[in-house]
Amino acid sequence: MGKPVQFAVLGGGSWATALVKMLTENIPEVIWYMRNEEAVAYIHKNGHNPNYLTDVAFNT
Repeated sequence: MGKPVQFAVLGGGSWATALVKMLTENIPEVIWYMRNEEAVAYIHKNGHNPNYLTDVAFNT
């Protein structure tokens, strides 16, 4: 078997949020790096980015 596909996304803006959403729908593990620790905590708790594309939900 081949090596599993892995992705990392840097940033917390609208492009990064959209890219992470598309990737997480199709890939089991996506690593998302953001500088804003408050936004990271918010995403973990509420399942969406508080600043960009706020209607896009993530399974966290």
